[in-house]
Amino acid sequence: MGTDAKSLPPFGQQLREEFCMRKGSMFLNHGSFGMVPRRIKDIQKLYIDKMDDHPDDWFRRNNLGKWKKGRDAVAKFVNADPQEVVLVQNATTGINTVLKSLKLKEGDGILTTNNTYPAIQYTCEHTITSNYGSHCHTMVIHYPIKSDEDVVEQYRQFLSSNPHIRLAVIDHITSSTAVVMPIKKIIRACRDYGVLCMIDGAHAPGQASIDMKDLDPDFYTGNLHKWAYTPRGCALLYVKKEHQTWVCPLVTSWYYLQDFTMQFFMQGTRDDCAYITVPDALQLYEDLGGMISITEYTSSLLDQVTERMVTEWGTGKLPIPRDMEAACMRMIRLPKLEQYDVSTAEAIRLMDDLYYEHDIQVQVFCVLDNLYVRLSANVYNYPDEYSLFITLIRDVAQNKRPLCLKRKSTKTTGNSAMPFSDK
Repeated sequence: MGTDAKSLPPFGQQLREEFCMRKGSMFLNHGSFGMVPRRIKDIQKLYIDKMDDHPDDWFRRNNLGKWKKGRDAVAKFVNADPQEVVLVQNATTGINTVLKSLKLKEGDGILTTNNTYPAIQYTCEHTITSNYGSHCHTMVIHYPIKSDEDVVEQYRQFLSSNPHIRLAVIDHITSSTAVVMPIKKIIRACRDYGVLCMIDGAHAPGQASIDMKDLDPDFYTGNLHKWAYTPRGCALLYVKKEHQTWVCPLVTSWYYLQDFTMQFFMQGTRDDCAYITVPDALQLYEDLGGMISITEYTSSLLDQVTERMVTEWGTGKLPIPRDMEAACMRMIRLPKLEQYDVSTAEAIRLMDDLYYEHDIQVQVFCVLDNLYVRLSANVYNYPDEYSLFITLIRDVAQNKRPLCLKRKSTKTTGNSAMPFSDK
């Protein structure tokens, strides 16, 4: 269907109208669930209407061709063979697909890190319960990180000391700390030790360059509904051809034992419209200027905002090298806030108070014994938008005003209805 690049406003405040966000809301957290562009949502609605107009015609005659176009567009976007790429609901689905196909022998291990996204950590732990005698190992990534070689060396030392690890789950960009991992070097290190690599690229497509032929991972999964502008519930899963004989979809359906990619199609009467919008979403991404223009804007914006926060709050950034900072995400340490202890439960309470009291949406994590705010910027964000948040946190830290005015804030028990960030 295509988009009209000529009608796109410039980056910043004017571009907010192009996204489906509530008016007046300060949305500084694109990274968790994304924000669908209106024109892509409209295209999705047109496909849904076409599906509902005549379901038999859609599922028997139209869906497959459009699904293949979506898959092919993703493959081109990440420089992969279309026969090695399928579309799945999200990165968690992609990792579940691989791990639940993996057959481990007694003593075999799966490697994660202390930065692994909790849902993925749970998946690894569940996997070993189905493989008697296998183990889940967690490697601690130490801070400060002086260079990417520090991280690679940590992997080499851990793999050398744990020779029975079969597969490593490796973040491309960590969720809780927004660190760009040196995945190409880590993949090489894993190969040296005969370890399979499952790359969790939940935050990467659209934010970081991905070239499957250059990286050559065993498996790679990444969300398209965050930084690549598709509707939610859309991700890629790359499986190297040599592993396609044993990796299978979570749902067995009509194309069982047929072509690998086709096995992931026709999952019952699933709504594939999010997948089918992929060519339009990636075209919009290019119409906005592509990776160079988008990430230059977001990185410059976050540099400016981060400097203000560090100066006005008297804190600092996560101690990592500049070249390991994500282009669209930053981690800034919050000042001491007397109302909030340092814990995951209190980070969630702070997020809720910011939202309910001030309609500010950010992501807060407990990292290195401090509370950090993870900012996720996209092309609709702009410098002045952050001023209220910066001033509010500064004043609360200096006891000039409480954060909660409209409702009574109480200590949490850790039973928040939403204790996650969707990566």
